[in-house]
Amino acid sequence: KQDIKENGITKKWKENVKAGPVWDEDDWVLNYVTHPYSGAVYFMTARSSGFTVLESFSYSVIMSTFFWEYGIEAFAELPSVQDLIFTPILGSVVGELFFITKKKIVKHDKKVWNSRFLGITSLFVIDPFNTVLDGFGYQEKVKTQMNIAPVGFDPSSHKMVWGVNFSASF
Repeated sequence: KQDIKENGITKKWKENVKAGPVWDEDDWVLNYVTHPYSGAVYFMTARSSGFTVLESFSYSVIMSTFFWEYGIEAFAELPSVQDLIFTPILGSVVGELFFITKKKIVKHDKKVWNSRFLGITSLFVIDPFNTVLDGFGYQEKVKTQMNIAPVGFDPSSHKMVWGVNFSASF
């Protein structure tokens, strides 16, 4: 905190991004339970919006790596090797299991063990973002799409340049 106070938050972020990633010493529950859960939530946000498995995995990688690990969290600490690996990879595996489970719950009128409360609670736990949006009636209003595609050619290196395209319409 003192370093941030003296040198500014931007300098601390640059130092952390340049120095990382490192093997962190966080509790195993944080590294191997909550981080994969976060990756699963990223995955489900995309998958429930109509993305394919590969697109959803890519979204999870982008969100966990660039938005969180090298984005927000890098203001406070060094990026973590475990977070860069387990959040998107294990998170996407868990996310696809969540997606299959979500389809079954929705198929059964959003009920688990004949209880709508348990069904909606389960849906919220496995897909919080889309469950909230669906509750407000945005399911049919919001259309999202993401793809990875060639965007040009670099003549100096004789290589294709790839890019990520994300669009959302409301």
